[in-house]
Amino acid sequence: MFRAESLETIADVLDHTARADTAPGTVQRRHAIATLDVLAEDLVGRDTPRALELKARVHALRDRLTAGG
Repeated sequence: MFRAESLETIADVLDHTARADTAPGTVQRRHAIATLDVLAEDLVGRDTPRALELKARVHALRDRLTAGG
């Protein structure tokens, strides 16, 4: 499984995923959601302020994508 050594790597992947064209029902949307799931798993056990910020961003973006937005 992917395990980022730095929180900045996670932030970069998150930023890229947020900018992706993820229209509802597309493979890109499913890929983005899967990517966010991996990032969320990677952040488990990381409790620094930066990690907590990234966790919130991951969950907010995943919620938006799964809600159809």
